Amino acid sequence: MRRELSYVISDYLRTWQELEGKVQHCAKSNDLWHIETAAISTNSDTIYYLPPANNSLRGVIVRVGIGTNISIEHQLKKVFAQGTEFFGADPMFKTNADLFSSVGVYFPFAVGSQSSINRAVIRISRDNYARQNVIQIGLSTFLGNLVKRNVVDLLIIEGEGGEYNMLQELSMEGSVTERGVTVCQINIEFHRPTRPGDPREQKFLDILDLLAREGRYVILSAHNIGHYRIFLVNFDSELCRSRYIEHFYSNTLS
Repeated sequence: MRRELSYVISDYLRTWQELEGKVQHCAKSNDLWHIETAAISTNSDTIYYLPPANNSLRGVIVRVGIGTNISIEHQLKKVFAQGTEFFGADPMFKTNADLFSSVGVYFPFAVGSQSSINRAVIRISRDNYARQNVIQIGLSTFLGNLVKRNVVDLLIIEGEGGEYNMLQELSMEGSVTERGVTVCQINIEFHRPTRPGDPREQKFLDILDLLAREGRYVILSAHNIGHYRIFLVNFDSELCRSRYIEHFYSNTLS
């Protein structure tokens, strides 16, 4: 993966245009083609995941940014065993509190890289957004102090712009790792900056470079739909590999 990305991650526009094709080529040219990624689509979102090798696994699924839609959680309930825990955070209390509480534990605030009060873009309904001051909890604080689980099987991040800083917190030297929290799978949407020279352009390149250098998370899919939907899996964790990866290779190795 690092070799595939190395010559494009120095140029933002080229990276944005070519990342999807590079990820597809990488998957087809090495052992990643064994892995069968599943997808869940709703009216406004598509998320990707690897089903557990053990059908009785009670997983932990965390969603940052609910957006008044829990059809993803309902479909994941059919994949993971009864007893799987769902946690969701979104600052729009009125539209999300009762909704998400029907499937899991709801937290009424935004989640970002650090705890603060921020001016953020909030998704009020499917096509309605507003900019408001919101209380933001750092991702490591959210996972370590509120979710309080050592392993997160699937983390879904729909940050409406705040996602650029969050992924770095999941790196080997990031705050989530320092908390002792292992995240096996990540779905994240990167919203494309509209202004040329936006600092997020360089952050996007820095994130890809970090992923390539560390090798902890492997990008299994990347879809450019105006913004980027990226799905990553933790290949560094023995636990994550045993739950979600090794069974795809069992026939090959036997």
